[in-house]
Amino acid sequence: MAPGTAFQPVFHDTATLTDPKAGQHVVLFSGKIYYDLAKERAARNVEPRVTLVCIEELAPFPFAALSEALAPYAEANVLWVQEEPKN
Repeated sequence: MAPGTAFQPVFHDTATLTDPKAGQHVVLFSGKIYYDLAKERAARNVEPRVTLVCIEELAPFPFAALSEALAPYAEANVLWVQEEPKN
C-alpha cells in the first residue's frame, strides 16, 4: 500500500457511474473477478447501468461499509457474483 492510503473493506467502483439513480444493477463480489466483470461491463456497453461493489473483507463482515455503498441504489437490483459458483 502506498503512503497515505488505507484498506477499504468495501470498494465501490464509481468510475463509470455519474448518477447513482441511473444504476439499474449493483453487482456484489469478492476477489479478483473485478477485472473480468469490468471488462465484460465495458464490452457490453452497460457502464451507466451496472455498478460494481467489491467486498474485500468477509470477516468480520463490513455491514456498515456495505450499507453505505448501497445507499444510493435503493431502487437497483442487487446481485452476487463469484468465480466458483459451486462453492
